[in-house]
Amino acid sequence: MKRFIAKPVLTLAPAILIMLLFTVYVWADEAYPVSKTPEVSESAAVPDAQVAADPYKVTGNVTFSGLNRYILRGYELSSHSLVLEPAVTLSIAGFSLKYWSNIDTGQHSTQSFYTNVPNTNGKNTLDETDIFLSYAHSVGIVNLSGGYAYFGKKFGKETEEIFVTGGLNVPSHPNLYVYRDIAGFPGWYMGLGLSQSFPVYNGITADAGASFNAEIGTANSWNTYEVTCNQINGHPSCLAGYTGSKYKALHDGNLSLGFTIPVAKHFTVQPIFKYYYPLSNKAKETINGFSYNPAGHLDNTFVYGLNIAYNF
Repeated sequence: MKRFIAKPVLTLAPAILIMLLFTVYVWADEAYPVSKTPEVSESAAVPDAQVAADPYKVTGNVTFSGLNRYILRGYELSSHSLVLEPAVTLSIAGFSLKYWSNIDTGQHSTQSFYTNVPNTNGKNTLDETDIFLSYAHSVGIVNLSGGYAYFGKKFGKETEEIFVTGGLNVPSHPNLYVYRDIAGFPGWYMGLGLSQSFPVYNGITADAGASFNAEIGTANSWNTYEVTCNQINGHPSCLAGYTGSKYKALHDGNLSLGFTIPVAKHFTVQPIFKYYYPLSNKAKETINGFSYNPAGHLDNTFVYGLNIAYNF
């Protein structure tokens, strides 16, 4: 039990220490800017819900990102190509509607992704389109939201999720979130996110973030890979396949850093950098070349690119 507890704590310690130092710095300066952690590859995972000063005024943003790869919840869904991610969000009276999509300019299979459509390998492909409906409400320093997400994938099963989030408008902006898949891949995805922005110069901010997540599969689609051997007539006989217990593990962590740079009224550009890593041996495990997790194993991965945003 001590080893089980100690290893995750050691894994999270560097990022937690960094965020604690950020918190001390902010408290010392008595400056609490709203978090502007850039939406990197998980813009499809945790949508924003904006609440205007006038609750019945329509607000929103249009963003366009160019990144070196698409990572969703630690899973590598593109490789060796540029991905383009346009998104549009509209908000009114706490309600938000968001459209997001991923375009891979050179489709290739990865350990978590298989191009099962003929004549698409290496081609420019719109491989995912997501839609989010959410409602957000704040009470003092507490921010609450919940909603529905639809994930439409060209190369895989479409699915739907419902989610709830709860955060605090204090230094490091701790935010807890829980997603429940109710369609293609029944299971739970939950985690803790931290984020903080710091003024740099003339309206430019540095935006830091971290998150730590767990995944719990509840359907047969989450059966893990195993090898079972028995003696038959005095000879060993082994079978292998995704017949093991359902995947359940501390899953992925990530650290992010970006800069929000105003370039014109309502327009900003954001250079963004993000580092993903597995939080447990189960998340990165492979057996005889096969991922323990049927959705693919996780590895250490860097994401970088540029986001352009128009806010209104």
